Amino acid sequence: MARNKIIHLIWPPLLIYLVYLLSKLVWYDSLSSLANDSVHYLVMARHYSPWVSESNAIASAWLLQDFPPFFPWLLAFSGAAHSLLYAHLLVAVMGLVSLYFYYLLAYQWLNDRVLAIFPLLVFSLSPGFLLGLQGILSESLYLLLVLIFLLVYTAERKRSGGQLILVILLLAAIMLTRTTGIALGLAIVAQSFFASITQKKLQFQPALIVVASLVLYLLLMALWGPVKQSHYLSILIQYISGVDLYASGSDIPVHFSLMTQLKYQLESWTSFWLIHWKTGAFSASYFVILLLALTSLSGLFLRLLKNKYDAWYVLFFVLILLVWPYPGQLFRLVFPIMPLLLIYAGYAIKKLLELKKENKKKGLVLASFYLIVLAATLPSHAFIHARLALASGKQLVPVYEIFRQASQYVASKQLTLQNQMLKDFKYVKDTVPEDEKLLYFKPSYLAVLSDRTGVTAPSPIDEASYRSLSNSSGARYIFLTRLHPRNTRLGYSGFQGIEHLDGWTKLVWCSQLADGDLASCLFSIEPAL
Repeated sequence: MARNKIIHLIWPPLLIYLVYLLSKLVWYDSLSSLANDSVHYLVMARHYSPWVSESNAIASAWLLQDFPPFFPWLLAFSGAAHSLLYAHLLVAVMGLVSLYFYYLLAYQWLNDRVLAIFPLLVFSLSPGFLLGLQGILSESLYLLLVLIFLLVYTAERKRSGGQLILVILLLAAIMLTRTTGIALGLAIVAQSFFASITQKKLQFQPALIVVASLVLYLLLMALWGPVKQSHYLSILIQYISGVDLYASGSDIPVHFSLMTQLKYQLESWTSFWLIHWKTGAFSASYFVILLLALTSLSGLFLRLLKNKYDAWYVLFFVLILLVWPYPGQLFRLVFPIMPLLLIYAGYAIKKLLELKKENKKKGLVLASFYLIVLAATLPSHAFIHARLALASGKQLVPVYEIFRQASQYVASKQLTLQNQMLKDFKYVKDTVPEDEKLLYFKPSYLAVLSDRTGVTAPSPIDEASYRSLSNSSGARYIFLTRLHPRNTRLGYSGFQGIEHLDGWTKLVWCSQLADGDLASCLFSIEPAL
């Protein structure tokens, strides 16, 4: 009874604080960043929406989308596609709901109702979890579905027809939410393969589940998926083969290196728990998080030895991330496996104590370990609140990038720049007639924020390319922003090559920041003589 009271005492204040903090992070009718995939999901959702007719701008931008469709379907049919505020709230609610299933999973793996509270506290209060809910992105839905699957699917259990259908639907939904969901299918196959060898008996049901899920996935993708094929496989092949994926506007090639990838993974691990660890010399908190990494990997290894499919899933997921070429995205991409690795740490300590027959100390040691990790992560909240205060003081949207910058000067610059650009997209709608087209780096932003049709334009600006695109598409305007949505490296500007617009375009307007830097410019294309 006393143990249950502890649980009931922790849940209410935890949820109250999380709702309070998330309301500050997501309660606005705007994008949280001009440098993530939110607009692409929103374009797809507005295309699928049964509630509002599709605009010409969305219809045009839809043809450029290649993201998995399950999250856009949810946005569309829930009615959140046409309200950025509702979309933000939906993502946050799914994140909060996933915490309940995470607690159940921790209870199942640690076999202790009270001890399960500790990884829940660490994960729910981690900056990676909180900031992971800030964008209109699919991670929270993916995490929710995976946690439910891990609770429902037990490799050793024989399932009825209804249970089989549920598992197949869940696995298909996971793959339709994020392409990395294929790691879960591979994990089920790997577990059943090694179990068949050990037991000297073929296990057909796991293979049936995976094949049926893949068939359903392919069928739904063919019927209601994006018209453009996914770019992920081609990106990975190009990267591993040595193609420079950052060629645009850069003299520094970025090629595949295993050691570099491992370094980025370690950085994303540390940033997920501490976020601001680069602000000074390596602190005690940094080494606590390194210890957590070692303990988590030990737990992963132990569960692999026991041939647990969840461990195979985490391993395959990590291997996929090892060859992903964009290190800036890893902080977000590791989101779905971090809670599992956190439980693995407790699992490893629990097994070590059982080996030493220290069962009486097991609860105390585990609780102490997680509390030390929690103590290391909590200072991040002061950092988050300081950045929120910075945005609130200027009455601006607290864009995601201000939480990823240790320097307050750089964070303040990003804050004002992105907020000005968000206003500029609205001004485009007021300036450009509805039936006109614009050249821009990523037309999806124009479709969502300006309700105007865009034509994909290269960067840096090249007169021949831009003239050719204008002639072939009929675009009569060019929109430029300092921040390029897909080349956000420090020092790169979307205005590179702007001098090539002289003589054949006319400046309509430019917006400036307080320090005089340009934020955005709109040009009209002069008719040829």
